[in-house]
Amino acid sequence: MRSGRAQTALEFMMSNSLVIVLIILLVMALVYLGSINTESSPHSCFFQGIFACRAYSLYADDASIAFELQQLSGKAMLVTAVSCTSSAEPNFQALASPVTLQNGIYGRISGGPSGNTISCSPQPARRGELFRGNLCVEYREADSPAPRTICGILLTPAE
Repeated sequence: MRSGRAQTALEFMMSNSLVIVLIILLVMALVYLGSINTESSPHSCFFQGIFACRAYSLYADDASIAFELQQLSGKAMLVTAVSCTSSAEPNFQALASPVTLQNGIYGRISGGPSGNTISCSPQPARRGELFRGNLCVEYREADSPAPRTICGILLTPAE
């Protein structure tokens, strides 16, 4: 009878260890595929309404920001100025090359090939320091000369 209990215990250990190995493999696969974010710093660029932000980076050297913006209004828009600040009041910087955003298509507003440089204030002291602030965009709709503004939230570490 003693061998019956040993066999049961061995079967129990084998089935449980197999489940544990499968769970470890699943977690490793999720981390590898990027489904589980292992970064400790939060990243966020969020606009309410018809705008979306992506491919954003804040550079510690000169506090410049690079980002792309999309709008879903149904008509073209011209982005003319941007403000990136941690204060409540926007401080707009005119774009050297205003950017036309077609409906549903991302456009590079600053950094890279856009020809525009926007600095955020206050400047991060060092790489990895978290910047929390407002990213505001001044734009005009294609059929209206009146400028409008929309502000979003930017939360990203400096690179």
